[in-house]
Amino acid sequence: MKKNGIRRTPSDEFTDKINSIITRVLELPKKEQLEAFILNELKAWK
Repeated sequence: MKKNGIRRTPSDEFTDKINSIITRVLELPKKEQLEAFILNELKAWK
C-alpha cells in the first residue's frame, strides 16, 4: 500500500493500527471501558 507516494510496509500498517487504537483509548470517558475496548479491538483484528 502507498501513502503519500511512500511504499507502506506491513510494519507501518501495524504501527498505524496501534496508534489509532491508542488515540481512541485516550478518548474513552472511563478507564473501566478500557479492557472491554481492547478485547473488542483484538477480536475485530483477527
